[in-house]
Amino acid sequence: MWDPLGSVHRQVFYENFDEAVYSGCAGGAVRLYQSKIIKRIPLIPSGTYLELGSHSLELTERVFKRLGSVSAQFIAVDIAYPKSTGISRRIQLENTYPFQALSLVQADVAQVPLNNQSVDVVFHGCLLHHLERPLKSLNEIRRITRDQGTIIYYLPCDPGFLLRVIQRLISQRVAKRVMSRRKLSVKFLWSIEHRNHFSSLREMIHHVHLHDDIKSFRYPLPWKFWNFNLFEVIMITRSNEQTGDAGSSAVVD
Repeated sequence: MWDPLGSVHRQVFYENFDEAVYSGCAGGAVRLYQSKIIKRIPLIPSGTYLELGSHSLELTERVFKRLGSVSAQFIAVDIAYPKSTGISRRIQLENTYPFQALSLVQADVAQVPLNNQSVDVVFHGCLLHHLERPLKSLNEIRRITRDQGTIIYYLPCDPGFLLRVIQRLISQRVAKRVMSRRKLSVKFLWSIEHRNHFSSLREMIHHVHLHDDIKSFRYPLPWKFWNFNLFEVIMITRSNEQTGDAGSSAVVD
């Protein structure tokens, strides 16, 4: 299909691809990297948690379960709301955990409608390599995070050798089944969706958080050979150095 702007490819990607990869071997791979993210998320009983790029709410659901019976506030931001999967999961979560609040917000990560320093914990799954304005988005994430708050970045080692092999064996095979029915190109989809390189994103993160505490965790190898790793989890503890923003409660416009 001729789709020079990628509009049809993106629509199919957002509506169908996530659900397709959440089952079978591909789903196991997704839950593996999610577990590494969740492991780093601090438990704050009355804290405010924000997931970015969360139209399916699968990662938020796992954090809900980890926190258990606490009065935490959750905000989920995605550019593609409303989506039936996320809405149905939200209803299920609110019925199971009535003591925790969950708000769905449709917004670009480069312009999040939250006050300065209003969130305790920010986390996300596959997000940064999809963004059109990654540097502005990283600055937004830091802006809305409270002093001493936590940011968990997930960076797949794209276009690393090992990750590309895994993608070809697992996720791209699933993608071909989804896309081929409509005569769409998986290679074109990957080119417009995975636009940001691991090395450039990592450098942006370290520059934006120059005055914050940064810890990196690499998988499956602990060394800096990103080409032979699958992903890296970067844990940020935000300081208040060189900022003029004031703390305030989260407000969704």
